Amino acid sequence: MNDYLQSIYSTIVLKDVVAREGIRNVPFLEKLTRYISDNIGKMFSVSNIANFMSHEEDNIPSTTVKNYMRSLCNAYIINKVERWDVHGKQILSTNEKYYFEDLGLRNILTSGNRKFDIEKL
Repeated sequence: MNDYLQSIYSTIVLKDVVAREGIRNVPFLEKLTRYISDNIGKMFSVSNIANFMSHEEDNIPSTTVKNYMRSLCNAYIINKVERWDVHGKQILSTNEKYYFEDLGLRNILTSGNRKFDIEKL
């Protein structure tokens, strides 16, 4: 089963998304996908990811991170869910969370112990 899911992930992400969107930094796309899979259901900032990558000597602009996340949403790998209970100035901040469309794909990316992942599913 894992081989089947891995081949689906490779076909969709590595072939379809990379070819259709013209993505050049495939290793970063894979890192970003793994990061999202480990942090589903949590709010995180595109600029924080870009800042972290600049400290890791990979100078990735926040627009690239945003475009890669949009590409994953367009391929139905992840789904952006906006909050509905936001008022005032919080509307201007980043309020969305990301979830995987298929938990099987998420599980092959986080191939560790899923005992403590109940809040992420």
